[in-house]
Amino acid sequence: MSYTKKKNKSIRSVVFVSPHVDHYGAEKSMMTYVKYIKKQGITPILILPWYGSLVEELKEENIEYCIFRYFLWINEKKKLIGIIKYILNYFCAIYIFMWLKKKKYAPCLVHTNSITTPFGVQLSKILRTPHIQHIREFGTLDFDMKFNFSDIFVSKVLSQSKEIICISDAVKEYYEKKITGTKIVTIYNGVETNDKKNKLEEKCGFYILLIGRLSEEKGQEDVIKAVSSLIKSGYKDIYLHMYGDGKDYDKLNDLIYKLGVGDNVRLCGYSKNIDIQNYDVGIMASKNEAFGRVTVEYMLNGLPVIGTNSGGTKEIIVDGVTGYTFTKGNIDELQNHIVVLYQNPVLRNKMGDSGKNRAKTLFSKEKYCQEIYYVYEKIMK
Repeated sequence: MSYTKKKNKSIRSVVFVSPHVDHYGAEKSMMTYVKYIKKQGITPILILPWYGSLVEELKEENIEYCIFRYFLWINEKKKLIGIIKYILNYFCAIYIFMWLKKKKYAPCLVHTNSITTPFGVQLSKILRTPHIQHIREFGTLDFDMKFNFSDIFVSKVLSQSKEIICISDAVKEYYEKKITGTKIVTIYNGVETNDKKNKLEEKCGFYILLIGRLSEEKGQEDVIKAVSSLIKSGYKDIYLHMYGDGKDYDKLNDLIYKLGVGDNVRLCGYSKNIDIQNYDVGIMASKNEAFGRVTVEYMLNGLPVIGTNSGGTKEIIVDGVTGYTFTKGNIDELQNHIVVLYQNPVLRNKMGDSGKNRAKTLFSKEKYCQEIYYVYEKIMK
Protein backbone atom coordinates (compact mmCIF):
# COMPACT_ATOMS: atom_id res chain seq x y z
CA MET A 1 0.00 0.00 0.00
CA SER A 2 1.33 3.44 -0.89
CA TYR A 3 2.14 5.95 1.77
CA THR A 4 -0.67 8.29 0.73
CA LYS A 5 -3.46 5.75 0.50
CA LYS A 6 -3.56 5.67 4.28
CA LYS A 7 -4.82 9.25 4.20
CA ASN A 8 -7.99 10.83 2.92
CA LYS A 9 -8.02 13.68 0.41
CA SER A 10 -7.49 16.40 2.99
CA ILE A 11 -3.99 17.82 3.23
CA ARG A 12 -2.56 16.69 6.59
CA SER A 13 1.23 16.98 6.30
CA VAL A 14 3.68 18.28 3.71
CA VAL A 15 7.40 17.59 3.38
CA PHE A 16 9.56 20.55 2.39
CA VAL A 17 12.98 19.89 0.87
CA SER A 18 15.21 22.90 1.52
CA PRO A 19 18.79 22.46 0.25
CA HIS A 20 19.73 25.91 1.63
CA VAL A 21 19.64 26.42 5.37
CA ASP A 22 20.30 30.12 5.99
CA HIS A 23 18.07 33.21 6.06
CA TYR A 24 18.22 34.52 2.52
CA GLY A 25 15.23 35.30 0.31
CA ALA A 26 14.42 31.69 -0.66
CA GLU A 27 14.33 30.51 2.94
CA LYS A 28 12.36 33.54 4.15
CA SER A 29 9.73 33.01 1.45
CA MET A 30 9.48 29.31 2.23
CA MET A 31 9.08 29.96 5.96
CA THR A 32 6.30 32.47 5.28
CA TYR A 33 4.32 29.66 3.67
CA VAL A 34 5.39 26.96 6.15
CA LYS A 35 4.00 29.03 9.03
CA TYR A 36 0.83 29.69 7.05
CA ILE A 37 -0.01 26.04 6.45
CA LYS A 38 0.74 25.21 10.06
CA LYS A 39 -2.01 27.66 11.04
CA GLN A 40 -4.31 25.82 8.62
CA GLY A 41 -3.87 22.64 10.64
CA ILE A 42 -1.33 21.07 8.28
CA THR A 43 1.93 19.67 9.65
CA PRO A 44 4.99 20.96 7.78
CA ILE A 45 8.10 18.78 7.91
CA LEU A 46 11.42 20.18 6.69
CA ILE A 47 14.25 18.03 5.35
CA LEU A 48 17.61 19.82 5.51
CA PRO A 49 21.03 18.59 4.32
CA TRP A 50 22.96 20.17 7.19
CA TYR A 51 22.69 22.55 10.13
CA GLY A 52 22.18 26.28 9.51
CA SER A 53 20.54 29.38 10.97
CA LEU A 54 17.18 28.17 9.62
CA VAL A 55 17.20 25.43 12.28
CA GLU A 56 16.95 27.99 15.08
CA GLU A 57 13.78 29.42 13.56
CA LEU A 58 12.30 25.95 13.18
CA LYS A 59 12.94 25.31 16.86
CA GLU A 60 11.34 28.62 17.83
CA GLU A 61 8.27 27.87 15.71
CA ASN A 62 8.09 24.26 16.94
CA ILE A 63 8.26 22.91 13.38
CA GLU A 64 9.37 19.34 12.73
CA TYR A 65 12.61 18.88 10.81
CA CYS A 66 15.22 16.28 9.97
CA ILE A 67 18.87 16.91 9.11
CA PHE A 68 20.25 14.24 6.80
CA ARG A 69 22.82 14.79 4.08
CA TYR A 70 21.47 14.63 0.56
CA PHE A 71 23.15 15.98 -2.55
CA LEU A 72 22.84 18.73 -5.13
CA TRP A 73 23.07 18.13 -8.87
CA ILE A 74 25.05 21.19 -9.86
CA ASN A 75 28.67 22.28 -10.35
CA GLU A 76 30.25 18.83 -10.03
CA LYS A 77 33.42 18.83 -12.12
CA LYS A 78 33.58 15.04 -12.47
CA LYS A 79 30.53 13.54 -14.16
CA LEU A 80 30.92 10.16 -12.44
CA ILE A 81 30.79 11.77 -8.98
CA GLY A 82 27.62 13.61 -10.04
CA ILE A 83 26.04 10.30 -11.05
CA ILE A 84 27.07 8.64 -7.77
CA LYS A 85 25.56 11.51 -5.76
CA TYR A 86 22.32 11.24 -7.72
CA ILE A 87 22.12 7.51 -6.91
CA LEU A 88 23.01 8.09 -3.25
CA ASN A 89 20.05 10.44 -3.00
CA TYR A 90 17.74 7.43 -3.36
CA PHE A 91 19.34 5.81 -0.31
CA CYS A 92 18.89 9.12 1.52
CA ALA A 93 15.23 9.11 0.47
CA ILE A 94 14.76 5.61 1.91
CA TYR A 95 16.20 6.83 5.22
CA ILE A 96 13.76 9.78 5.26
CA PHE A 97 10.92 7.39 4.40
CA MET A 98 11.78 5.23 7.43
CA TRP A 99 12.17 8.32 9.65
CA LEU A 100 8.74 9.61 8.62
CA LYS A 101 7.21 6.19 9.16
CA LYS A 102 8.72 5.98 12.64
CA LYS A 103 7.31 9.43 13.41
CA LYS A 104 3.93 8.23 12.04
CA TYR A 105 3.76 10.92 9.38
CA ALA A 106 2.08 10.15 6.07
CA PRO A 107 2.81 13.19 3.84
CA CYS A 108 0.43 14.08 1.04
CA LEU A 109 2.94 16.26 -0.84
CA VAL A 110 6.64 16.91 -1.26
CA HIS A 111 7.56 20.53 -2.00
CA THR A 112 11.15 21.36 -3.06
CA ASN A 113 12.27 24.94 -2.44
CA SER A 114 15.10 25.17 -5.00
CA ILE A 115 16.11 23.72 -8.35
CA THR A 116 19.62 23.00 -7.03
CA THR A 117 18.71 19.45 -5.93
CA PRO A 118 16.65 16.60 -7.46
CA PHE A 119 16.15 15.10 -3.99
CA GLY A 120 12.52 16.23 -3.67
CA VAL A 121 11.54 14.46 -6.88
CA GLN A 122 13.41 11.33 -5.77
CA LEU A 123 11.83 11.42 -2.30
CA SER A 124 8.35 11.82 -3.78
CA LYS A 125 8.91 8.61 -5.75
CA ILE A 126 9.84 6.68 -2.60
CA LEU A 127 6.87 8.15 -0.70
CA ARG A 128 4.57 7.80 -3.74
CA THR A 129 3.27 11.32 -3.31
CA PRO A 130 2.90 14.24 -5.74
CA HIS A 131 5.82 16.63 -6.04
CA ILE A 132 5.83 20.42 -6.41
CA GLN A 133 9.00 22.12 -7.65
CA HIS A 134 9.64 25.72 -6.64
CA ILE A 135 12.14 27.48 -8.92
CA ARG A 136 13.66 30.56 -7.31
CA GLU A 137 16.71 31.08 -9.52
CA PHE A 138 17.74 31.32 -13.15
CA GLY A 139 20.77 29.21 -12.37
CA THR A 140 23.35 29.94 -15.03
CA LEU A 141 22.37 33.59 -15.42
CA ASP A 142 22.42 34.60 -11.76
CA PHE A 143 24.66 32.07 -9.99
CA ASP A 144 26.72 30.62 -12.84
CA MET A 145 25.14 27.30 -11.94
CA LYS A 146 25.74 24.30 -14.19
CA PHE A 147 23.84 21.02 -13.95
CA ASN A 148 25.79 17.78 -13.74
CA PHE A 149 23.50 16.28 -16.38
CA SER A 150 22.16 17.19 -19.80
CA ASP A 151 19.23 19.59 -20.19
CA ILE A 152 17.18 16.66 -21.51
CA PHE A 153 17.78 14.60 -18.36
CA VAL A 154 17.11 17.56 -16.03
CA SER A 155 13.89 18.32 -17.91
CA LYS A 156 12.80 14.68 -17.66
CA VAL A 157 13.35 14.64 -13.88
CA LEU A 158 11.65 17.97 -13.20
CA SER A 159 8.70 17.16 -15.47
CA GLN A 160 7.77 14.42 -12.99
CA SER A 161 6.52 17.24 -10.73
CA LYS A 162 2.78 17.75 -10.67
CA GLU A 163 3.37 21.47 -10.93
CA ILE A 164 6.31 23.85 -11.11
CA ILE A 165 6.08 27.24 -9.39
CA CYS A 166 8.32 30.07 -10.66
CA ILE A 167 8.79 33.27 -8.70
CA SER A 168 8.55 35.61 -11.71
CA ASP A 169 7.43 35.59 -15.32
CA ALA A 170 11.06 36.02 -16.34
CA VAL A 171 12.00 32.76 -14.60
CA LYS A 172 8.92 31.02 -16.01
CA GLU A 173 9.77 32.06 -19.58
CA TYR A 174 13.37 30.91 -19.08
CA TYR A 175 12.41 27.41 -17.94
CA GLU A 176 9.48 26.89 -20.28
CA LYS A 177 12.09 26.58 -23.02
CA LYS A 178 13.87 23.84 -21.07
CA ILE A 179 11.18 21.83 -19.27
CA THR A 180 8.27 20.10 -21.00
CA GLY A 181 5.55 17.77 -19.83
CA THR A 182 4.29 19.59 -16.73
CA LYS A 183 2.46 22.77 -15.85
CA ILE A 184 4.56 25.83 -14.96
CA VAL A 185 2.97 28.80 -13.16
CA THR A 186 4.15 32.13 -11.75
CA ILE A 187 3.51 32.94 -8.10
CA TYR A 188 5.27 36.02 -6.81
CA ASN A 189 6.88 35.82 -3.37
CA GLY A 190 4.92 37.41 -0.56
CA VAL A 191 6.44 39.81 1.95
CA GLU A 192 5.21 40.94 5.34
CA THR A 193 3.52 44.35 5.12
CA ASN A 194 5.21 47.04 7.18
CA ASP A 195 2.97 49.71 8.66
CA LYS A 196 5.70 51.30 10.77
CA LYS A 197 6.07 55.03 10.31
CA ASN A 198 9.37 56.74 9.65
CA LYS A 199 11.20 57.83 12.76
CA LEU A 200 10.95 61.55 13.41
CA GLU A 201 14.58 62.36 14.08
CA GLU A 202 16.26 64.65 11.61
CA LYS A 203 18.70 63.11 9.15
CA CYS A 204 21.70 64.96 7.85
CA GLY A 205 22.18 63.70 4.34
CA PHE A 206 20.75 61.40 1.69
CA TYR A 207 20.88 57.72 2.64
CA ILE A 208 20.93 54.86 0.12
CA LEU A 209 20.23 51.28 1.20
CA LEU A 210 21.46 48.11 -0.50
CA ILE A 211 20.63 44.70 1.01
CA GLY A 212 21.90 41.40 -0.32
CA ARG A 213 24.53 38.70 -0.32
CA LEU A 214 27.95 40.20 -1.09
CA SER A 215 28.73 38.59 -4.41
CA GLU A 216 29.67 39.71 -7.90
CA GLU A 217 26.31 38.88 -9.50
CA LYS A 218 24.58 41.24 -7.04
CA GLY A 219 26.24 44.30 -8.63
CA GLN A 220 27.44 45.98 -5.42
CA GLU A 221 30.69 47.05 -7.05
CA ASP A 222 28.80 49.15 -9.60
CA VAL A 223 26.83 50.89 -6.84
CA ILE A 224 29.97 51.71 -4.85
CA LYS A 225 31.60 53.20 -7.94
CA ALA A 226 28.49 55.24 -8.77
CA VAL A 227 28.20 56.66 -5.24
CA SER A 228 31.95 57.32 -5.08
CA SER A 229 31.80 59.29 -8.30
CA LEU A 230 28.90 61.39 -6.99
CA ILE A 231 30.70 62.12 -3.73
CA LYS A 232 33.76 63.30 -5.61
CA SER A 233 31.50 65.45 -7.83
CA GLY A 234 30.35 67.43 -4.81
CA TYR A 235 27.52 65.36 -3.32
CA LYS A 236 29.27 65.03 0.00
CA ASP A 237 26.12 64.18 1.97
CA ILE A 238 25.25 61.00 0.06
CA TYR A 239 25.69 57.85 2.14
CA LEU A 240 25.50 54.20 1.13
CA HIS A 241 24.83 51.43 3.67
CA MET A 242 25.22 47.85 2.45
CA TYR A 243 23.78 45.00 4.53
CA GLY A 244 24.75 41.39 3.95
CA ASP A 245 27.64 38.99 4.08
CA GLY A 246 29.34 36.82 1.49
CA LYS A 247 32.51 35.90 -0.33
CA ASP A 248 33.08 39.41 -1.76
CA TYR A 249 33.28 41.21 1.59
CA ASP A 250 37.06 41.75 1.48
CA LYS A 251 36.99 42.67 -2.21
CA LEU A 252 34.31 45.34 -1.68
CA ASN A 253 35.98 46.61 1.47
CA ASP A 254 39.23 47.05 -0.45
CA LEU A 255 37.37 48.93 -3.20
CA ILE A 256 35.84 51.33 -0.66
CA TYR A 257 39.29 51.96 0.82
CA LYS A 258 40.88 52.39 -2.61
CA LEU A 259 38.25 54.95 -3.66
CA GLY A 260 38.64 56.82 -0.37
CA VAL A 261 34.92 56.85 0.49
CA GLY A 262 35.01 55.00 3.81
CA ASP A 263 33.27 57.90 5.59
CA ASN A 264 30.25 57.64 3.30
CA VAL A 265 30.08 53.96 2.29
CA ARG A 266 29.71 51.26 4.92
CA LEU A 267 29.57 47.47 4.86
CA CYS A 268 27.18 46.84 7.75
CA GLY A 269 27.21 43.02 7.78
CA TYR A 270 24.18 40.77 8.00
CA SER A 271 21.24 41.92 10.12
CA LYS A 272 17.68 40.75 10.68
CA ASN A 273 16.65 44.17 11.97
CA ILE A 274 17.20 46.95 9.45
CA ASP A 275 15.19 50.16 9.76
CA ILE A 276 14.45 50.27 6.05
CA GLN A 277 11.87 53.02 6.42
CA ASN A 278 14.56 55.46 7.58
CA TYR A 279 16.42 55.42 4.25
CA ASP A 280 15.71 57.61 1.23
CA VAL A 281 16.07 55.09 -1.60
CA GLY A 282 16.69 51.37 -2.04
CA ILE A 283 18.84 49.85 -4.77
CA MET A 284 18.61 46.43 -6.43
CA ALA A 285 21.66 46.13 -8.67
CA SER A 286 21.66 42.38 -9.38
CA LYS A 287 22.46 41.54 -12.96
CA ASN A 288 19.79 38.85 -13.23
CA GLU A 289 17.63 38.75 -10.11
CA ALA A 290 15.04 35.98 -10.33
CA PHE A 291 12.51 37.98 -8.28
CA GLY A 292 13.87 40.44 -5.73
CA ARG A 293 12.30 39.99 -2.30
CA VAL A 294 14.44 42.88 -1.07
CA THR A 295 12.95 45.12 -3.78
CA VAL A 296 9.47 44.45 -2.40
CA GLU A 297 10.69 45.05 1.15
CA TYR A 298 11.99 48.46 0.07
CA MET A 299 8.62 49.29 -1.48
CA LEU A 300 6.58 48.11 1.50
CA ASN A 301 8.67 50.46 3.64
CA GLY A 302 7.83 53.41 1.40
CA LEU A 303 11.14 53.69 -0.48
CA PRO A 304 11.47 54.44 -4.18
CA VAL A 305 13.64 51.77 -5.77
CA ILE A 306 16.35 51.98 -8.40
CA GLY A 307 16.84 48.56 -9.99
CA THR A 308 18.29 46.87 -13.03
CA ASN A 309 16.02 46.48 -16.03
CA SER A 310 16.41 42.71 -16.07
CA GLY A 311 15.06 39.48 -14.60
CA GLY A 312 12.20 39.75 -12.12
CA THR A 313 13.21 43.27 -11.03
CA LYS A 314 11.63 44.87 -14.09
CA GLU A 315 8.32 43.15 -13.20
CA ILE A 316 8.31 44.72 -9.73
CA ILE A 317 9.40 48.30 -10.42
CA VAL A 318 7.23 50.53 -12.60
CA ASP A 319 9.80 52.82 -14.19
CA GLY A 320 9.08 56.48 -13.40
CA VAL A 321 6.22 55.56 -11.02
CA THR A 322 7.61 53.48 -8.15
CA GLY A 323 11.26 54.18 -8.93
CA TYR A 324 13.64 53.87 -11.84
CA THR A 325 15.25 51.07 -13.79
CA PHE A 326 18.70 51.17 -15.35
CA THR A 327 20.67 48.99 -17.74
CA LYS A 328 22.82 46.56 -15.76
CA GLY A 329 26.40 47.75 -15.63
CA ASN A 330 25.51 51.29 -16.72
CA ILE A 331 26.98 53.34 -13.86
CA ASP A 332 26.18 56.71 -15.48
CA GLU A 333 22.51 55.83 -15.74
CA LEU A 334 22.46 54.70 -12.12
CA GLN A 335 24.10 57.97 -11.03
CA ASN A 336 21.53 60.05 -12.93
CA HIS A 337 18.65 58.31 -11.16
CA ILE A 338 20.26 58.82 -7.76
CA VAL A 339 20.71 62.55 -8.45
CA VAL A 340 17.07 62.98 -9.54
CA LEU A 341 15.81 61.42 -6.32
CA TYR A 342 18.41 63.30 -4.27
CA GLN A 343 17.15 66.63 -5.63
CA ASN A 344 13.41 65.87 -5.41
CA PRO A 345 12.13 64.86 -1.95
CA VAL A 346 8.50 65.35 -3.08
CA LEU A 347 9.06 62.91 -5.96
CA ARG A 348 10.70 60.45 -3.56
CA ASN A 349 7.66 60.47 -1.31
CA LYS A 350 5.27 60.14 -4.23
CA MET A 351 7.17 57.18 -5.69
CA GLY A 352 7.47 55.63 -2.24
CA ASP A 353 3.69 55.79 -1.73
CA SER A 354 3.03 54.35 -5.19
CA GLY A 355 5.48 51.54 -4.56
CA LYS A 356 3.93 50.71 -1.21
CA ASN A 357 0.45 50.46 -2.71
CA ARG A 358 1.71 48.29 -5.57
CA ALA A 359 3.59 45.96 -3.23
CA LYS A 360 0.58 45.55 -0.94
CA THR A 361 -1.59 44.64 -3.91
CA LEU A 362 0.68 42.28 -5.85
CA PHE A 363 3.24 40.95 -3.38
CA SER A 364 1.41 40.50 -0.09
CA LYS A 365 2.06 37.55 2.18
CA GLU A 366 -1.63 36.65 2.12
CA LYS A 367 -1.85 36.55 -1.69
CA TYR A 368 1.31 34.45 -1.93
CA CYS A 369 0.14 31.87 0.63
CA GLN A 370 -3.35 31.58 -0.81
CA GLU A 371 -2.07 31.03 -4.34
CA ILE A 372 0.27 28.23 -3.28
CA TYR A 373 -2.43 26.66 -1.13
CA TYR A 374 -4.71 26.67 -4.17
CA VAL A 375 -2.06 24.69 -6.06
CA TYR A 376 -1.99 22.16 -3.19
CA GLU A 377 -5.76 21.79 -3.18
CA LYS A 378 -5.91 21.41 -6.94
CA ILE A 379 -3.28 18.66 -6.92
CA MET A 380 -4.90 16.76 -4.08
CA LYS A 381 -8.28 16.81 -5.83
